[in-house]
Amino acid sequence: MQGRNANALNVVYYEGATIITTPENYITTTTQTIRVEVVEPSGCTYESSFDVVIDSSFVLQLDAGRNPLDPNQRMEICDEEELLGGTYVVDGLRLVTAEELTDYYFSNFTGGTISYFEPGGRDFDFNTAVSNTVNLETRATSLNNCDSNVVPITVTILSPPSGITNNNQLDPLRACGIEVLPGVYQASFDLTQNVITGNDPLSDLSISYHRTLLEAQQGLQPLASTYQNDIAISGETNTQIIYVRIHKNSTPSCPVFRQFELRPDYLITENTNLGRLEDLVLCETTDGSGEADFYTQLSLTSNDFNASLFYRARYFEALDGSGNLDLSTEVDFSTISTYIKPNNTNLFVLIENIDANLPPCSRIATVTLYVDPITTLNPTSTVYEFCGDTSGQVTGFPTLINDDLYAEVVNADDTVTLLYYDSLVDAL
Repeated sequence: MQGRNANALNVVYYEGATIITTPENYITTTTQTIRVEVVEPSGCTYESSFDVVIDSSFVLQLDAGRNPLDPNQRMEICDEEELLGGTYVVDGLRLVTAEELTDYYFSNFTGGTISYFEPGGRDFDFNTAVSNTVNLETRATSLNNCDSNVVPITVTILSPPSGITNNNQLDPLRACGIEVLPGVYQASFDLTQNVITGNDPLSDLSISYHRTLLEAQQGLQPLASTYQNDIAISGETNTQIIYVRIHKNSTPSCPVFRQFELRPDYLITENTNLGRLEDLVLCETTDGSGEADFYTQLSLTSNDFNASLFYRARYFEALDGSGNLDLSTEVDFSTISTYIKPNNTNLFVLIENIDANLPPCSRIATVTLYVDPITTLNPTSTVYEFCGDTSGQVTGFPTLINDDLYAEVVNADDTVTLLYYDSLVDAL
């Protein structure tokens, strides 16, 4: 009809053989082929046709078990916290995506697109975070550009446990460890000692501990509250990380995640700079009693330990029948001036951690006190005669008699040395 005077044309629409008298108000309930007849003033006639397709089955329906009016079936999602907290603040606001809404309410929908509107018909802004309960209207458009019925829905934003420190690093846990390998320590930890506090009553929360962040996210493989670190830890700076899952006892549970370190503390090792606990060997006192005075050496060691800000040493002479320290036998070197003991005496040393910031670790070591008897030379009446040289001098005098005199030495060891003097005064 291009180039024709449309007002001069006579256009007639037919449904089958029937003229449609009011085409602008045409109604049908089935798919029809409409024939169009156009008659020009000259009498020329043109015919064409088009189909009217009725998409009668296009109805938007909620998934089974999804009812926005039912608190148990409406959509509820969590105000998600960034993993491990950081500087994120739980504020009850959350971005909602069209995919989330469609997956929850209309997962079975096919054959078109779904649009979401605020009440009143304005498009819902998915770039604006929402809070509390949001009411929306939903309409679908078919592939034939037909609009469906309008379905109202709601989405409610739930807050996760709040008031829990936003710093993801909770206080480290410390416990007394044992040295299982050189420089490697293990300890038994009570994970519940790291108290979780927040704005929600603890009765409304569940707390679990996990080895990895992934296990915490999935709520899998929770650890027992009493836990021995299963990673070799060398020194107090190498620690094991434990991840905490904290969630509400509701659905959805809205979990948040935190982490803390396990630090097995330890005490004196062979490499400590506080003084090594070694057996002591002293010479027998000159009275020949078979005893020695160990006070000076032990008091120095005691002062070395007790001068530390971290440790102190206590000394005991015996264990009780159960193998524990007999507290009644404690020796306080600050109140005595001598400590005379016989050979092969055991002294038990309790080393304690006195740093208030560390757990009260302790260790018991055994020090053996040995008495080295005085070396004496039996009196001898043997007279040794030697031939001198022309000047009356004797060369090699000690060597000649050493073997004889060694035989007279009492309590000698391999390191004994014989010295010779002209007079007793010089020898003393």
